[in-house]
Amino acid sequence: MTISKTKNGTYRLKVYIPLEARMPLGIVNNNYYDKRFKTRKEARQAEIDLLTKLNQIEDNVFSGLGKEDILFSDFYNNIWWESYKAGQTTSTSKPPSRSTIANTKTCFEKHILPLLGNYTIQFLN
Repeated sequence: MTISKTKNGTYRLKVYIPLEARMPLGIVNNNYYDKRFKTRKEARQAEIDLLTKLNQIEDNVFSGLGKEDILFSDFYNNIWWESYKAGQTTSTSKPPSRSTIANTKTCFEKHILPLLGNYTIQFLN
């Protein structure tokens, strides 16, 4: 089972994500989906949802967002931003602080998105 109880009483869900499933799920830098929940029931439901999506990706039913025609701004808003706030875009499991999140959002909204937001991910690669 991929759910374990932590020292502080929360439940940790850690699931390995295959390489081909990372982009559709919006997992950028990690091999694992790693998140903490207050109850075992919440963790179990998240595990079921994630495994369902993985099976759909494997069966080519769930494609997430298109890899080639997605705009950088859409990728930022729909995939990366929530993963970043949850702490899933780094090798550590600790999410960034509120001030770091606020500063990152300001940098993206004022500088990066106006410059790169209308380009596709394929073009930027």
